Amino acid sequence: FLELLYSHSERYRRIFKRIVVTHQERKVQEEHKEIFEAVISRNSNTASKLIEEHLMKTLSEVYEYID
Repeated sequence: FLELLYSHSERYRRIFKRIVVTHQERKVQEEHKEIFEAVISRNSNTASKLIEEHLMKTLSEVYEYID
C-alpha cells in the first residue's frame, strides 16, 4: 500500500511542478504543517477539514493546468 501511495504522490508532484500559480502563491508547506499539527494533537475534525481543503485547492490547480 505504501509503495502505491508513494508512486501516486510522486506522479502528482511531477505534474504539480509544471503548474504555474498565477493568482496567488500557495503556502503548501504551511498547509502541510497545519495538517501535521492537527494530526499530532489528535484533532480529527480539524485534520479532516484541512486535508479536504488542501486536496481541493490542489485539484483546482491541476484542473486549471490541464484545461
